[in-house]
Parts: sequence; structure tokens; C-alpha cells
Amino acid sequence: MKNWHGLMKITEAKQIRNGEVIWEEKNILNTFHAGGELFMLTCCFDNDGSFPPEQYYFGLDNRSVVDIEDIMTDLEDEPVGNGYLRQSVSSNGGFSLDLLNNVYVARSQILTFSATTGGYGPVSKIFITNKSDNTGILLATAAFSNPFSLEAGDV
Repeated sequence: MKNWHGLMKITEAKQIRNGEVIWEEKNILNTFHAGGELFMLTCCFDNDGSFPPEQYYFGLDNRSVVDIEDIMTDLEDEPVGNGYLRQSVSSNGGFSLDLLNNVYVARSQILTFSATTGGYGPVSKIFITNKSDNTGILLATAAFSNPFSLEAGDV
């Protein structure tokens, strides 16, 4: 069994333009940030009643390097406008828990990032945080193999 001690694995990512897949990548593993580790332990073992958050948020950015010590202020070039929004997943029912190859996993619904009124990018990372703004904790980041940009109409 491969030893992987992460929080997040992107099972499949695609860029779709005019109904056609123009880019695809699978099984993208993450860096589990130190703040994310502390957050998870706090949720389980030192909870003051304010954990877990109602929503988790997934976003895109373009850091050149991902480090275990990264925090929200280390995000670089997170898109603004043109249809980009961090995608939320409810902590109450937004994930299904499954046993896969003798390991429990939490799976979210499909997350969709869209470029509506214009393009954005390049982006090369997807991250998870506990807040919709940059006041939260950077939990984990997964790096795509190559940066990509979205044109208006892409998802």
C-alpha cells in the first residue's frame, strides 16, 4: 500500500471548451499544510463548538512553489472576476464517505469553475480552505502538472 498522508486527492480535472475536453489530468495528490493539520486535529480533539465550518471552499491560484508552511497570504494570482468563484461544499452532507481499497475517503460533488465574461489564468494549483475569503486556514493544495488558462466559455 502506498503511504500517502494527505487530505485531498483530485481524482479527475478537465478543461472543457465548446463541449470538447482540451485538457485532462487524474489522481493529483496534495500537500497537507501544517495549518490544515492543526485545523483537523482541532475539529476532532479540541473543539469549542465552532468546528467544523458550515462550508469548505475550493479555489485556484498560481503559486510557483507549494510549501507545507503555506498560509492564505501565500496564494498567488487567484483569479478575480470573469465568472471565477471559490466553490463551496457543505460540511453537512456535501461529502459522501466511502471505503475504497480499505481506506476511508470523503468525496465531494463535482466542482465547476467557469470563465463566463472573459478568461482568467494561468492557474496551476487547487486549494481547500475553511473560509470564502482570505481570513481562513489553507488546509491543502494540489498542483496540476502544467499551468493552464481559461477562455470565456470554458469550464
